[in-house]
Amino acid sequence: MLFLLDVDIDYGRLGEKRDQILAEEWGTSRQLYAEGTMLRIWRKANAQGAVAVWDVPDHETLNEKIRAMPLYPYFRKIRAIPLVPHPKFPQWAKPDPDRG
Repeated sequence: MLFLLDVDIDYGRLGEKRDQILAEEWGTSRQLYAEGTMLRIWRKANAQGAVAVWDVPDHETLNEKIRAMPLYPYFRKIRAIPLVPHPKFPQWAKPDPDRG
């Protein structure tokens, strides 16, 4: 099931651990992308968080994976929106076959 994940992050609370936590977050994100969980990710232009499309079996799995993110304790707001294919463009709701 596809979800649009919209997260606000309080980067100011990272303090001295900022570089370490961000490196861990990027490693986890790369792993989620490689396994096909995180399909796409964007940084918000206001530098207050990220928006991503995730492909997970269900809401419980999404919740588990979000809570395992190194930045999770610094998330201010999480919006997980289930997505369904658009009737005119159903092909856009499928994973990209060219992902290597």
